[in-house]
Amino acid sequence: MSYRYVIFDFDGTLADSLPFLLSCLGELARSHGFRQPAADEWPRLRAASLTDLLDSLGIPLWQVPRIVRHYRRLLAQRGGQVAPFTEIPATLDRLQASGLQLGLATSNSAAAVQQVLPQAGRLFAAGEFDIPLLGKARRLSRLVRRQGVAAADALYVGDEVRDLQAARRAGLGCAAVAWGYGCPATLRAQRPDLFFEQPAELLRLTSSPC
Repeated sequence: MSYRYVIFDFDGTLADSLPFLLSCLGELARSHGFRQPAADEWPRLRAASLTDLLDSLGIPLWQVPRIVRHYRRLLAQRGGQVAPFTEIPATLDRLQASGLQLGLATSNSAAAVQQVLPQAGRLFAAGEFDIPLLGKARRLSRLVRRQGVAAADALYVGDEVRDLQAARRAGLGCAAVAWGYGCPATLRAQRPDLFFEQPAELLRLTSSPC
């Protein structure tokens, strides 16, 4: 059995946005009063849970939506600095050409996605955008229902532990990528259904068993 519907996260999975986020971090930290981590802390922070990451930076949960809105404004203003990972556009084209139905579920806005990946409207049959921090499982469920696909026939591909957790709560298969925000070893420890070391390996989805 193969997955009929493959849904992608955006930041860190399709879009190489981590360098841009890091370039904005000082401004965000000064504006919202959280601690800016030193460069040598990033390996540890990549492996941290979301709760531990927020605690380490001194960010209360209630403040997260405000910081996210600020970051989105910066992305809208300077989003030309963000691009897809090099192999992603061609890989998505080949996945779509194989007959796979592709979707998108992201905390980013539709406008930001279009700015970074102009072919998004052609590639993705549907999407969920502006997803709140803890709302991804519900949005994934809504997306597969809207597309008329059984959850067991759908796969969510992401780069963070919370992506895998959201997919499982929604009853979808889950896949992790090694090139994004999350620590590859931490992601592997979650035992995702599929794990991809580099973008070209996504082509395995054209024939991967569930």
